Amino acid sequence: MKKYLMGVTAIVLAISLFAFSTINKADKKKDHHFATYFWYPVDATGKTTGSSLNPGTARDKTYALVNLTSCTDVATKPYCILGSSSNNLSSGTQISSPPVDATILKTN
Repeated sequence: MKKYLMGVTAIVLAISLFAFSTINKADKKKDHHFATYFWYPVDATGKTTGSSLNPGTARDKTYALVNLTSCTDVATKPYCILGSSSNNLSSGTQISSPPVDATILKTN
C-alpha cells in the first residue's frame, strides 16, 4: 500500500510542478512594448528623414521615447519616429503599415 501511495504522490507532485513551470507561460501574448526595432525619424507620411537613432542594436520603444524631446506616443497624430527591423534604411524610405508597437506619434 505504501508503494502505491508514494507513486500516486509522485504523480500528483509532478503534475503540480508542471502547472507552475514557465513552459505553460510561453504561449501568453507577447508584450509588444518590449519589441525591439531600429528607430528612424520620419515625416508625417512615414518616410525616413535620417539614419537610425540606434544603428548598432535594436532597441525597444522605451529607448526611443527617452531619447526624444518633441515626440511622445499620442493616438491620432502624425508619425514622429518609426521602428524597422532593418538597420540600414536610407533617407526617404517609405515605412508602410508599421505594427502599432513600432510607431511613436507627435504630441504637437
